[in-house]
Amino acid sequence: MNKINEYRKNAGISLKDLSQQTNINYNTLRAYEYGYRDINKMQLITAVKLSNILGCNPQDLISK
Repeated sequence: MNKINEYRKNAGISLKDLSQQTNINYNTLRAYEYGYRDINKMQLITAVKLSNILGCNPQDLISK
């Protein structure tokens, strides 16, 4: 698990809800959370969409 999962759980948002609110495919988000996709290669627009909903800085999502 990574920062997306951490911020999402702290915000009390399910993965399905996050997918709907950001208009990002559920399987894509799941792949980022579980490490099947490299979060460091995430498109900037994706990081911005996620950070707007999760209440963080886009860079916070990819920092270790």
